[in-house]
Amino acid sequence: MSKTAYIDDPSQANCHICGKELPKIETPFVHLPRPGIFYIYSDFQEGLFYPSYDVDENKRLLFCPVCKNHEFSPDAKHCKICGTPLINQCPSEQTNLSGEFRYCPSCGDQTVFESRGLYEYLKEIEIPDLLDYENGKYEDYIEYEHWDYIIASVYVWEQNQEAYSSLSGTKAIRDDDSLIVFTADSAQKQEIEKHEDLLKTCIKEYGFAEINQLEVLIL
Repeated sequence: MSKTAYIDDPSQANCHICGKELPKIETPFVHLPRPGIFYIYSDFQEGLFYPSYDVDENKRLLFCPVCKNHEFSPDAKHCKICGTPLINQCPSEQTNLSGEFRYCPSCGDQTVFESRGLYEYLKEIEIPDLLDYENGKYEDYIEYEHWDYIIASVYVWEQNQEAYSSLSGTKAIRDDDSLIVFTADSAQKQEIEKHEDLLKTCIKEYGFAEINQLEVLIL
């Protein structure tokens, strides 16, 4: 089996990543970092990481993954800009699920997010070979290891939904006081550039680094 996932609900009947029926194991919750099993890898062998969408207490997306809109009415179930569903559901059981469920853990049917292809928007930018990229212009840069934490700080501490949604899927490299952010398209680039001062502040406060030059590049 090519897909693997960590299962921590003993009542779960189907894998929430691939939808396959889970094997019947007598004592699956042993010898692991936390109670659960890696389906279908053996003990101590790590499963693959599958990115998921952040949702609020009502299991609604924090922003639309298609158009990045984050302004929703209190009872909105679809994005007002592009119509994308904001709540992941099992169509068969009509149950609301969190942002990681590609398949219903109870019946194994595809969820709304999976059937609409929304997980394709979770693919992150791949940092290019810096020795060759732009004729080696950035060969002295290294991947900024705290970038995911900086993105989280924009939402959690600064509570800026617009900036947070614009940073989805991005990667960053750093060399001293210079930071390069890689993104996927021009619209996302413009949004990130609009929040340049906020990013520099977050990096200084939460990443303990001083960034004087920030550039956004499209891959």
